[in-house]
Amino acid sequence: MANAAASNLVIFAPGLLGPYTGQEDWQASDWPELSLLQKLLTRADRVKKVSSSQNDYEMLFSYFNIAATENDFPLAALSLLAEGHVPGNDCWMRLDPVCLHADRTEAILIAHEELLLVDDEADALQESIRPLLEEWSVQLIKTNSHHWYARLPENISLSTTPIIEAKGLGISRLMPLGKDQIKWHGLMNEVQMLWHTHPVNLERQESGDLQASSVWMWGCGNLAELSEPTFTMVYCDDLVTTGLAKHNNMSFSGLDDIFNNNFKGNNFVCDLSWRELQRKNDPQNWFQALDKWQAEFLQPLFKSVLKNKKQKVLFDFGGDIVYQFEARHLRRWWRRTRSLQSLANHQE
Repeated sequence: MANAAASNLVIFAPGLLGPYTGQEDWQASDWPELSLLQKLLTRADRVKKVSSSQNDYEMLFSYFNIAATENDFPLAALSLLAEGHVPGNDCWMRLDPVCLHADRTEAILIAHEELLLVDDEADALQESIRPLLEEWSVQLIKTNSHHWYARLPENISLSTTPIIEAKGLGISRLMPLGKDQIKWHGLMNEVQMLWHTHPVNLERQESGDLQASSVWMWGCGNLAELSEPTFTMVYCDDLVTTGLAKHNNMSFSGLDDIFNNNFKGNNFVCDLSWRELQRKNDPQNWFQALDKWQAEFLQPLFKSVLKNKKQKVLFDFGGDIVYQFEARHLRRWWRRTRSLQSLANHQE
């Protein structure tokens, strides 16, 4: 029988091991037992990252050999590509409707897709700001009620905060920055004024629904040149990673399709859903999600590793270290299995 072909698998799941607010003070009895995850990470090689970042997208792009710049990564253009459109060489920015809640000292972004806008509502809101955008030669495209894309007449210097990182936070320190910031801050203010008494919002207020009070600008840029092919296959459910794979001519599929294919060559699994769970700061939901992930993903993966002795798996949970595991590491019987509490509290 021929030897199994060597394969490499990167699992990028930032936030899977937390941290959660106050977890360093939890008691040992508060933590669940996830025997397989604990065993694999205990016996794997712990490797310090050459360069680390607290930004998930910066870490993601580094796997595709794309370095960070002083401006944004082209998240909007990549998302648009993933949604079936052709961004071309134009500069794009997401301009999504959001709900801002005015606190005593701050405006907090409390909802995006949670607005549950229907198409007619989204269309009416768009039409109300279209003349304003046309003054600036900005073209607006709606792929669904909550995903709006602005085609800009030229490249602009702006650094923005992705909406997933802004949700639930005060926006004063998260507003777009750069030499063009005053202009775009002004646009947000004008949209807020136009929508404050818009019929859509008045009806939603009457019904007790969240109101679309402003737009959130993020992901500004145009598509960069192609990077060198990095992965044979990319598995993901988010638009940005799908766009990266598509733009760089890599095969891609959803996370549910992982075990419908044999891991051959270099494979990349990206699961950004853990950050959303982390932001909700509900430990019990986190533990339940970890238990499900171990049963439905990690156990089948472990069987695959045992079949292919040359397969190497790299786990990146968004901290300063990564775990590199292969079947031969199971022979490290002398390593006492670490608790989930220990693993989660010592990612740096």
